[in-house]
Amino acid sequence: MANQLTQRAASSVAWRSGAAMRLRSRRSLSPDSVTASCLAVMIGACIFLQRMAVPLSETAQVPAAFVVGYGVFLILLFRSRLVIDTSVTALFFVAMSVMTVSVVVSDATSSLSSFTYLLSIYVLYLFRLKYARGAFQYALNIFLKLMLFCALLGIAQFLLQFVVGWETVFPLDTYLPSNFLLVNYNTIIPLEYESEVMKANGVFFLEPSFFSQFLGLAVLIETFGKRRPIRLAIYGVAIMMSYSGTGLMLVALFLPWIILKRGNAGVLIAGAAIALVVALAGGALDLSALTNRVGEFGSTESSGFARFISPYLLMRDFVIQSPSALLFGLGSGAIDKVMADAFLPYLAHDPTWIKVALEYGVPALALFMSFVAMAIFHGTRNKVLSWAVFCFYLFLGGYLLNGALHCLFVALTAWHNRPVYARRTAFARHRRRLQPIHRRAVRRPASLSTDIRRASA
Repeated sequence: MANQLTQRAASSVAWRSGAAMRLRSRRSLSPDSVTASCLAVMIGACIFLQRMAVPLSETAQVPAAFVVGYGVFLILLFRSRLVIDTSVTALFFVAMSVMTVSVVVSDATSSLSSFTYLLSIYVLYLFRLKYARGAFQYALNIFLKLMLFCALLGIAQFLLQFVVGWETVFPLDTYLPSNFLLVNYNTIIPLEYESEVMKANGVFFLEPSFFSQFLGLAVLIETFGKRRPIRLAIYGVAIMMSYSGTGLMLVALFLPWIILKRGNAGVLIAGAAIALVVALAGGALDLSALTNRVGEFGSTESSGFARFISPYLLMRDFVIQSPSALLFGLGSGAIDKVMADAFLPYLAHDPTWIKVALEYGVPALALFMSFVAMAIFHGTRNKVLSWAVFCFYLFLGGYLLNGALHCLFVALTAWHNRPVYARRTAFARHRRRLQPIHRRAVRRPASLSTDIRRASA
């Protein structure tokens, strides 16, 4: 009898340990399969499909990455993996109301399709993941793995053009029909004027500047994460081979913040090592083509001037001088007409903030940017990442209507803010199913020891 009770006690303890292990594994930091799969597909589409287009007509295209990303969004919505953030939604409706007034006032010049596309993009920012356990770190890991592959691909692309020719290392442009590629992007850019050497764009990226900016974001995420020196070095070399300064600007702006925040000497050592490698390889890589771009800000025909200086001149020439334009803008889609027809004495570009100001007016700019900032920062999981994404969006390019990029932004930041857990998640239901069995199968240790003593007596 004593042996039977001892065996039963041992099996109960073993069962209880196994159940505890199963419960601990359920509580591990990993998202549920639907959330994980959808995040992986969305981030992958934003990287590998960003050059692809779904042609609607001879002149109209929709980015394939945005189509896939929106499909993922709808799947998450109908599978009850997303909940709405009421605070962000309220500010969204206020901003959209003011922008709608701007569209109505400037009806003759407004593009209704542009405004509709804007609405469809920014609806993504109204939601948060319902079961956010482990999803944030999972999304960052997916992004870093994919960017590591793209960094290696970009390095190989740059080096192989000296062996097989540049046409071969840009296969999408060489072999894919042009109507399936997004237009109006400078995908293949020579290192210098009339140079036979082309900047690396990582094969899948719209431009070398996009490649550089994505790599800069990967450097920041890796730095406040696991800080693996080999990966940081690969990202750094790939940025150099893109010969684009915007990714370096992103790193230079936020890397000191990360270092000061962490107070970690290892980050400083890793940064110094990357800088040393870059300095030693500067001659072989002809980095003067990159460093000489610092002087571009004084030239009205340079991309640096167009990206960072010309927006203020556009503000001066087209917004401030007219009270109507200041309050209501020139109409959605107007900035393209301005840059095409106004015969500007300088090269102009349309970063996000000036596009909103010129098309919808300054009040709409203030409200709309408040909405985007609230969507990105409200309950953020990582302030550095949120600031990096916000500056990326606001200043580094014309990203107001870049649907693929916004799918990436919500997958890395906005959807993870202020996670809302349902009262009965899948994990809670699992625990409730186990608890009654646990109470019936496991006896109190005191009663078991008492039974053993009584049987021995």
